[in-house]
Amino acid sequence: MSYRPDESFGRMLSWNFRNQTDFYEGHCNDIRGSAGEFYPLNRKRDKLVLYSSELCKYAELEYDRDVVVKGVRGYRYIADNIFDNGTTRPENSCFCKGECIPSGMLNVSACRQDSPSFLSFPHFYSADPYYSNMVDGMKPDRDKHQFYIIIQPKSGIVMEISAKMQVNLLLQPVQHIR
Repeated sequence: MSYRPDESFGRMLSWNFRNQTDFYEGHCNDIRGSAGEFYPLNRKRDKLVLYSSELCKYAELEYDRDVVVKGVRGYRYIADNIFDNGTTRPENSCFCKGECIPSGMLNVSACRQDSPSFLSFPHFYSADPYYSNMVDGMKPDRDKHQFYIIIQPKSGIVMEISAKMQVNLLLQPVQHIR
C-alpha cells in the first residue's frame, strides 16, 4: 500500500465563508492557495500560491533557487510581483479596481473598512521609483526587504519566511485645519 499525497493538501477553500471576495475585479477576487502554514508534500520547483488576509488577496511566489537552512535542503520562493499593477504581469491589472496607481503599491482600502490604506514592500522595494522619490531616506534593499518563503520540499513544511510589508496611508488636506 502506498500513500499518494493530495495536491490540495493545505489549500484554502474559503475565507470568511466565501470562495471569493469583492475587493477587486474578476479572478483577482479568488481565494486561492495555501493559508501559508502547509503545502503539498513532494513539492516541485514551480510557483507557490498563498492567500493572505493581510494582503486581502492571493500571492503567487516564483521558485528562486535551492537553499540549505541549518543543514536541511529547501526551495526558496520569492514574491517580487505581488504589488504589480499589471505593468510586468498583465493578469494583475484586475487588482487596480478601475484605477491603476504606479506599480509597487496595492490599494487595500476595500478590505480595511474603506480606510485609505495601501500596502507596499518596505522602502518601496520593487516599486516604481515614483514612490521612493517622493520620500526622503528611502533605500530599497533586496536583501532586507524581499518577500520570500523557504519550503522543505518533501514535507511541505515552511522552514523560513520573510514577509515584511509597509502600510501607507493616503492623507488628504482637511478644510479649516492647517
